[in-house]
Amino acid sequence: MPQNPSDHETNEKRDLTNTNEAGETKEYPFIREVIKPASRSRREILTRILWIVGGAAAAGLIAACVFVVFFPTAEKLFGTETQKRERIRVASESSVSSESTSSPAGTAGSEVTGASSVSASSDAGENTGSAETSSDPEKNSAAAASSSGRTGTDSQETTGNEQENLSAEQSNTESDASAVSEPEAETDEPEEIDPVAEYRDLRKQLNSIAADSERCVVQVTGIKSELDYFNASYENEQQVSGVTIAEDEDSYFILTENTPLSGAEKIIVRFANQQSFDAGVVRADANTGLAVIRVSKEEMDEEVQNSIQIAELGSSYSLVRGEPVIAVGSPMGYEGMTSAGSISSAGSDISMYDVHYHLFTTDIIGTQNGSGVLINLEGKVVGIIRQTLGASGNSIVQALGISEITGLIDTLINNEARPYAGIRGETVTSAISEETGIPQGMLIREVETDAPAMLAGLMQFDVVIKVNEQTITSVSNYAAALAACKPGQEIHITALRKGPEVYEEMTFQVLLSEI
Repeated sequence: MPQNPSDHETNEKRDLTNTNEAGETKEYPFIREVIKPASRSRREILTRILWIVGGAAAAGLIAACVFVVFFPTAEKLFGTETQKRERIRVASESSVSSESTSSPAGTAGSEVTGASSVSASSDAGENTGSAETSSDPEKNSAAAASSSGRTGTDSQETTGNEQENLSAEQSNTESDASAVSEPEAETDEPEEIDPVAEYRDLRKQLNSIAADSERCVVQVTGIKSELDYFNASYENEQQVSGVTIAEDEDSYFILTENTPLSGAEKIIVRFANQQSFDAGVVRADANTGLAVIRVSKEEMDEEVQNSIQIAELGSSYSLVRGEPVIAVGSPMGYEGMTSAGSISSAGSDISMYDVHYHLFTTDIIGTQNGSGVLINLEGKVVGIIRQTLGASGNSIVQALGISEITGLIDTLINNEARPYAGIRGETVTSAISEETGIPQGMLIREVETDAPAMLAGLMQFDVVIKVNEQTITSVSNYAAALAACKPGQEIHITALRKGPEVYEEMTFQVLLSEI
């Protein structure tokens, strides 16, 4: 008869227990014994530690090799920078001259000292006796006493010798004059001057200067995808001229107009050697419409880099009416054009938000979409052509002076934000103040909508007289005071507002933004 499984388990439990005479059940002691693994030896422990350390070292070595191999690629893909880029500065004649004028007076003194020492050394051979006696006062006095006794005889001898020398010199001069007059009489005939040849030579020299400067001028093309009337996609290309103004170890920096770059999907730069490369915008300025773009040197070989020239900046502060200049780039709207002329006006003021510039006008023919640079006869850039800043429809070339925008170029190259308050002003001179009754300072002509100045309460026709603790007497003075501040800084602008009878002084707290 088969057994029930529960009966079998009951029998097993009964076999593992022991019942005493009193009927108490006790378990066998061996039931609670535990089997433990044998302890490891020191050798096994050391061996395992060595394996772990060796494995960690191998993993670290492999990770380091992978980092070295793939880090440059990852840096290019994700745009990381291991080192902070040094600030780039654009050198110009105006900055160099300002540094030289601010040098200590000791420098000038040393130059004068050097000049006097040269003159003294040249006269040393004639005044050897006087120099030797000047070193010993006692000998000087003795020599003076002895020489006073010989004054009479020496003067007589000297007078006789001087008369003989004068007569000899007169005779020699007459003979030389007669000898020289004969060849001069033979060359009295005037040389024939060919005005056509001189004009041709002048044009050749101007073309040579322009050709040398064209190596730093580039053509910038902005490409945008647009839709036509039938919703068909096409590429719209806009082209302007630019100028290579700086470089570092990795890139070339080019100053150009921002119009074709705004919203462009691709930017192509073609250098004077007809090589084209992709570029990217570093920063743009909304006031002037200028921008700085960067072209990487990575895809350029050494021959291409050697053919690229960095523009040398001159000083626009020295430009006066009648100064000859050459327009290089695209003054007529198409590339490869150069035209010579002169400055016809240097006093056109351009007032923008928080800045003030001078616009130079030339007698060179241009168009509204012209671009490029103005160079002087030394081949240095003195102006950036900006046709849109002048009167609409003008047919002459106009340019911003390079010296006035050097600070702006520095901030654009280094991608630095500039403070912005949103005020367009006009200078009130003492003469205007006496004539109109408006206080001297900067008259606010316009406050941009929602600008920091408007949010602070400044209004049109207020007269700004202070920025923080600096007194404001002109627009240029205000622009310099604002440029010394930083975006996000809160400044105090003191202004005079016209009341029912008199102007009342008011102070506004302006939180600057950036542009």
